[in-house]
Amino acid sequence: MERLIRFLRVLELLADSREYELLSSPDFSPNVDAATLNTMQRAILHIHGHFTEKIQLPDVASVVNMSTNTFSRFFIKNTGRSFTDYVVSLRIGRACKLLSESDETVTDICYEVGYTNLSNFNRAFLRHVGKTPSVYRKAARGKRVSPDS
Repeated sequence: MERLIRFLRVLELLADSREYELLSSPDFSPNVDAATLNTMQRAILHIHGHFTEKIQLPDVASVVNMSTNTFSRFFIKNTGRSFTDYVVSLRIGRACKLLSESDETVTDICYEVGYTNLSNFNRAFLRHVGKTPSVYRKAARGKRVSPDS
């Protein structure tokens, strides 16, 4: 109970404080009009349908009829991340699922999720997950409860 009271006091202090710093500009907030939502939906559907292949920003930009630079700014404004970061997170997320649920080799998974180079895959995986794919697999399998338990 004491911890809850302390937490509420901290929230009260923050709410009453006149000292603050904005962390983003008003221009950062996404535009949620129907046209923007439609464009984002088309882009995201295309990315999700092709992230395991060689997908590049100009390809997706052409799907939504925008120049590469315009689409890049549009994508960042509406997702808060770059196209490349988004694709990498999809690939790493899929790799995590495969590592924990299949017996495929790390190399096979690397190619299956869209990487063409095992070293790049290992580097990206380590940067995003904080562990190598092999260590992740061992940890994920250690957490699963066996059916005999």
